[in-house]
Amino acid sequence: MFVVFSAKYGMGHQRAADAIVDALREWFPEETGEVVDYLSLLPPHVATNTLRVHHWLTRYWPWGYGAMYDVTGRLSAMAWWQRIEERPGLPGLRTWIAQHQPRAILATHPMPLMGLAALRRAGWLRAPVIGVITDYVVHPSWLHPGVDGYAAPHLDAAKAIVDRLGDQVTVRVTGIPIRAEFRHPPSGHRVRERWGWDARPRVLVNLGSYGMAVPKARRLVRALDQLTPAAVLVLFTGHDEAVFQALTREATQHRDWVVRGYQDNMEEWLSAVDVVVTPAGALTLTEVARLRRPLVIYQPRPGQELGNARWFQRQGAAVMAFSADEAREAVQQLLTQRDAAEQLTTRMAALVPTNAARQVVAFVEELMTSKGNKGANPSI
Repeated sequence: MFVVFSAKYGMGHQRAADAIVDALREWFPEETGEVVDYLSLLPPHVATNTLRVHHWLTRYWPWGYGAMYDVTGRLSAMAWWQRIEERPGLPGLRTWIAQHQPRAILATHPMPLMGLAALRRAGWLRAPVIGVITDYVVHPSWLHPGVDGYAAPHLDAAKAIVDRLGDQVTVRVTGIPIRAEFRHPPSGHRVRERWGWDARPRVLVNLGSYGMAVPKARRLVRALDQLTPAAVLVLFTGHDEAVFQALTREATQHRDWVVRGYQDNMEEWLSAVDVVVTPAGALTLTEVARLRRPLVIYQPRPGQELGNARWFQRQGAAVMAFSADEAREAVQQLLTQRDAAEQLTTRMAALVPTNAARQVVAFVEELMTSKGNKGANPSI
């Protein structure tokens, strides 16, 4: 069997893990594959408090999260700090691996990768360990001696990994894995026709997997409501019930607002809309780029989101907006100036491989072969 460890801090890591498991099952039809939430292996109070702090910081105090991101990045270069990072998940990882004996182990989040690297260095774990970087920037917490290989989102990230770890690790540029549905997306025209949409432009406003503070969401949506000519606003509130309820109540006064919670058919929504406004989660950016929708990145949070946003901006594939008025002006331009929108979408075409998940699986097979296919051996 194969296992992909993720962590439910945000939906992006989980979506990447699901895409990899689907590709593994397709490539190795005789094998089983499973996604495991690393937080489920921690003591319950540790997992609960870790999630609570993370969500509170990213939603209400993003600058505090950014400061923590920078500080831990500097500390992760130090061996003593790496040992601290690796320690919490070791008992749960050892137990799970001993019970299931996976042939190869992947991680789409740095936290499980820390413990896996420690087990690999100690000789307790023989199955190859692969880190799948699910951001467009490489935070040092991803990079631990003991990991056999890294699947990198782009060449600059691959170079950063090699600069840090040297030739002890194998690196492949695969892109960030997204679901197979994005390889052959539906026709936007047919989706709009099936849903009964008229010819008015649609702007998809993604408010984040776990939402944003209600006042901040309202400011953005009310600013976009002033677009001329008017556009239909498709508002995604993720798993945040407070934002969903607040915007649903306000939408009774706005016929051009469509409020939805978390959606798992993003390939259809993205095919059908004209412009996307979103924070800078890497999986969302990858999905938007794959379907080549004009993209406005709104108030990227300090940390990996800001790094993702800056990378897309440097590639000429996105516009960044740091206020609601800037977002409205950017969307207005992309809706009314075809050349500006086409410039963004043309740059996107070269950024996202169509088969990243399959490339990751091919890399897994390569590492399994080079490691003699021994699999896990928890008896050591």
